[in-house]
Amino acid sequence: MSYRFNASKCLAVINGWPDLQASPQLLAWLYSIGVKVVEIHRHGDRNVDVGYNWGVKIALESEFNQFIFADNDIMPGPMTAPFLLDRRDVVGVEYDTGVEGSFGDAHSVHAALWRTRRRVLEAVGAAPFAWQFDLLGLEIEQCPCSVFARKAVAAGFSVGHAGKAFHAPREKSALPMRMRLTNLPD
Repeated sequence: MSYRFNASKCLAVINGWPDLQASPQLLAWLYSIGVKVVEIHRHGDRNVDVGYNWGVKIALESEFNQFIFADNDIMPGPMTAPFLLDRRDVVGVEYDTGVEGSFGDAHSVHAALWRTRRRVLEAVGAAPFAWQFDLLGLEIEQCPCSVFARKAVAAGFSVGHAGKAFHAPREKSALPMRMRLTNLPD
């Protein structure tokens, strides 16, 4: 079953880590499409899965039935329009995630800007975002967004992406993954 976006029934939830700020472009875009209520939170302290799960919790505690979720540094624009017209149950936009091939699958969605409705969030359960690690728990196999998308598809909902937005990829640390100190004094 598909649905049409209705701004009057929509709450925007912005992951505003670390300072409860949001890009002016994001706020202007939300205003321009008719969204009247915006919640900005700063849960997660850079653990995106925690921040995204808090966003879902905030949404489900509200009286709204439709939701737009966004990172504070996403910047929608004219190329974002297909995002609002798409009738799938979960719709994200394409943006630079910093990982090549992030949108290679037609059912992929990443959480810097996405929208859905209440019944999807209720069906995927509490804390739908989680990192998926290898069997040893040492290497990330899938990001929390992919895990969420897979849960939504398994629950029978349509998932995909439409439109584009600008997102400055978060800087990666220049530090190595490990280092060894040798010849330490006794």
